Amino acid sequence: MISLVVILLIISLVIVALGLWLSPRFHSSVPRYTVRNVQRRSTALVRAPRAALSTTGYRAGPSASVFPAAEVLGLHKPRTVVSLILLLLAFSVAGLWVYKVVLPGNVGITPMQWPDAAVSQTPPTSASTSPIMPPARPASKFLTRLSQLDPNQYSSQQEFETWGYSACSAASMTMVINSYNKANGANKQYRVTDILKEEIAVHAITPELGLLEPQGIDRTVARFNFKTTWLNKASPADLVKIANSGHPIIIGFPPERWAGGHLLVVRGGDTNKQQVFLADSSSLNMQVMDYKTFLKYWVGFAVVASPK
Repeated sequence: MISLVVILLIISLVIVALGLWLSPRFHSSVPRYTVRNVQRRSTALVRAPRAALSTTGYRAGPSASVFPAAEVLGLHKPRTVVSLILLLLAFSVAGLWVYKVVLPGNVGITPMQWPDAAVSQTPPTSASTSPIMPPARPASKFLTRLSQLDPNQYSSQQEFETWGYSACSAASMTMVINSYNKANGANKQYRVTDILKEEIAVHAITPELGLLEPQGIDRTVARFNFKTTWLNKASPADLVKIANSGHPIIIGFPPERWAGGHLLVVRGGDTNKQQVFLADSSSLNMQVMDYKTFLKYWVGFAVVASPK
């Protein structure tokens, strides 16, 4: 939040500086009146014929403005109008950039972003206590990022428009299942629509709430002959260790910490640099996050889905 405020402040200062540089100075359009100037002007007005004066006390003539305020602000000058237009354009572009790039993942105004209800719930207590054995070939090394906002990942434009912004759970499961298929030499690669249809069939997701409960992942991957192991009280280092051993991990950021809530995949990490490597299906496409930042958003939602 502090970095966002600093960015907005810098943008504001740039816009103000640009305005001051482009706009005409006030003293160029409004004369500075000294006591001597006022006396001379008063004398001139007294001596001037009444017909030459307007009702406002200004000398009527071809150069007089109907709107004195426009002259004071310099709005009668084309350069000033152009300057104001440029300022408005600059402000609009800056605001659009902040809206698209800076805000989506951290502020709750992301367009069409609905909460993933499951991420705020407690994961199943029946998590496996047996150690997670490394696979024959590390599936996490074969993981390829998919975009949940890619229309080609859906069966139709209507399906994309209905589910695109709430299908992060389906996209995460798709990436994990595909990674194991690649590691095991299987040619089958799924699209988001394939996993989404099964997720809908087991009543685990809605467009408004996203993934409804953690067990929705269990029921969905089971249809692809996968099992789940929920991790309890894991640390970022634990996630990195498991992912580096070959098992990608589906994790979730709850709505109270991440605008709308979000599910993504941990594909590995660097324990020395304390970094988590991510596969993110959202438009942010996050790839690396340090432990400190990661713990701002993650509160424990983590599940390993692997072939039975």
